[in-house]
Amino acid sequence: MENHYQVVRFERRKTWTGVKNCLLHNLRQKTYLDEYIDPERSEYNIYGGARTIDELQNIYREKMKLITSKRKIQKNASKMIEFVFSYSHEFCKNWETDKKEYETVRKHFNEIVEFVKVKYGDVIITYAIHFDETTPHIHIFCIPLVFDKSGCKYSSSDFIGGIKDIKALHTDLYEMVGKNFGLGRGKEGSRARHVSLGEYKHNEETYLGKIQQKEKELEGLINSNRQKEETLSREIAETEHLKQVMVETQKANIKQNIEIINKLKVLDESEKAFKYEIPQIPDPPLMNKQSWRDGVQETITDFFNGIKAAFQKLIIDYKELNTKHTTLKFEYEKMKFRAETAEKDLAEKPIEEISAIRERKMVRILSSQINLGGGRKI
Repeated sequence: MENHYQVVRFERRKTWTGVKNCLLHNLRQKTYLDEYIDPERSEYNIYGGARTIDELQNIYREKMKLITSKRKIQKNASKMIEFVFSYSHEFCKNWETDKKEYETVRKHFNEIVEFVKVKYGDVIITYAIHFDETTPHIHIFCIPLVFDKSGCKYSSSDFIGGIKDIKALHTDLYEMVGKNFGLGRGKEGSRARHVSLGEYKHNEETYLGKIQQKEKELEGLINSNRQKEETLSREIAETEHLKQVMVETQKANIKQNIEIINKLKVLDESEKAFKYEIPQIPDPPLMNKQSWRDGVQETITDFFNGIKAAFQKLIIDYKELNTKHTTLKFEYEKMKFRAETAEKDLAEKPIEEISAIRERKMVRILSSQINLGGGRKI
């Protein structure tokens, strides 16, 4: 149990109203119980001294007779000093089912009552040992009487004392009670402070709200990053697709260029052939040579006219191929520019900006389609 500690704190009760409210709470006589009190365990509670406000004031008046000092009691002096003694939650945590642990806790609190009597004198008016809250503890109401060599005086400030006296209280509690139960002294110089259960629950709800808010923000960030990753994946996929289209387009251009070059060679050869006039058949040294010449000339003329028509068709085909080649070249350059732009955007611009550009572009495309269809502009 060496890692378990005793805990002590005190409160000044400056008015009888405050004293009455605390007494009703300690004696479980309030018209309603706080939510952190378990009524089923209240039967384990132990009470000593005054059980009503009248009894408390009667005992208070009797003890006031012990005062020997002639100094007038200050108006702002506290009526009572309330001590609360407890320990680490893990200490004897099975007291409800383990009778030995329950008796240990009772013995511990009984020794604390004796400790207060030894340290401060006959000042206890009432006390209550609570087993019905999270951790068992004891409330002790004391009248702030100070006994010294000169007699007895009423002084709440001298009763508590300064920092040195409060440290001595913790040390004495450990030496006279704590170490007998394996309970250590609280860390000296610690900045830990007591908070009420109400304040603790408020803090818990506040921090829980902050945690939930952070979880929502984190979830939003995760979703945002997921969307960015999806957008980036689409942009990369489209860029790769553009690259593939460019490769296929380039291959088609090369094949088209080879076909054009081959046809140009044929056209060039044909053009060379047509640089000469249709050959003329010389006059043969025969009878009826005119009719023979005319027949041969007609045959040659028909043959060359056929070649000429074929050449004209070849020129038309060449022009069509050249037009297709120019169109393909333009589409290739356009795709090349889009791919280079996409790669540059991916490297230099955030995904949000790329997505925004894409959305604006889609809006323009849809707007133009609607306008072409006769719809109203967006």
